[in-house]
Amino acid sequence: MQNFKIIKNVDLDEPTLNSICEIKSVYWQYPITSQKKWINENLKDDDLHMLLFDHDRLSGYMNLVRIRGNINGKDYEMLGIGNVCSRVSGNGYGRQLMQFVKDYLLQGNITGLLFCQPKLVKFYDRFQCKLIPGEKLSLPNLGHHEFEVMIFNSPEEIEKLIYSDRLF
Repeated sequence: MQNFKIIKNVDLDEPTLNSICEIKSVYWQYPITSQKKWINENLKDDDLHMLLFDHDRLSGYMNLVRIRGNINGKDYEMLGIGNVCSRVSGNGYGRQLMQFVKDYLLQGNITGLLFCQPKLVKFYDRFQCKLIPGEKLSLPNLGHHEFEVMIFNSPEEIEKLIYSDRLF
């Protein structure tokens, strides 16, 4: 049986943190200690961990972080969609997580922003995430990057997105 759980970063316990880091290490091959350090240094207390359990075992993970961005000259609060990963590839956990997060964002009328590898654009497009063309982007604090930027549930058509908040 599968179920989802949302935990604020401030409420994360050590065993769950260890399970998250194990799953992240499947996709980003850094030691568990490095994964923990990244979470501790980059996530704030009210950022969210989105967990997918299959028979009481953590099988999928992603986070939502509170960020700010500027769309067409107006500042907006958004949630950054990050670290979508699962214990085993090809089993549908990523799809289930994204559907869960899509529903969560729609229910709260929240805009989501994500950075992804170009090869993953097609995957996120299935969840109504829209690719923002490079000419409509300004990422002043991120320097040279090799990722694509996508937006979900945008409050308006994107003519220009300026993002200078944190990576997630």
